[in-house]
Amino acid sequence: MQIMSERLGTLDIPDDALISFPHGIPAFETVRQFTVVRNERTAPFAWLQAADRPELSFLLLKPWDFCGDYDLDISDGDCRELGLTAPEEADIYAILAVRTGSAEMTANLLAPLVINPRLRRGMQVINNIKGYTTRHNVMTEMRRSQATAQPPLPGRQQAQQVRPAATAAR
Repeated sequence: MQIMSERLGTLDIPDDALISFPHGIPAFETVRQFTVVRNERTAPFAWLQAADRPELSFLLLKPWDFCGDYDLDISDGDCRELGLTAPEEADIYAILAVRTGSAEMTANLLAPLVINPRLRRGMQVINNIKGYTTRHNVMTEMRRSQATAQPPLPGRQQAQQVRPAATAAR
């Protein structure tokens, strides 16, 4: 499939790179097919590009790239709907906003995108952990995370911090 993205140019997307969002994304509920576009030039940033709306794309960043202690607790229903059987299966992204005329970049840590790449299914979900907002300042979070960084536990992967609500430690 070829997408003529207004922001990213012409994209040749294989059919197996399309991700279904059965409910769309809030405010874009009728848009259900997306692809995640990554490239070395803009890493660690990625884009969520709508397959049938070339003008619609979202800037993404994995929460742990700027908020090292981010924790995610999603409902059992969301896990079932996404077909997740283990936390490490999920790809997690925060949607970023960059205000015009401002250097401020904010991230939605309250409602991240959760994608099951095996089933190519995604959703924007609500994080049940309190204290996150839709407008976390990315640079402030990076400075805070760096100041409080602890060495990782042996064998611990970031994705293991994602857990369904029923198994979350409260």
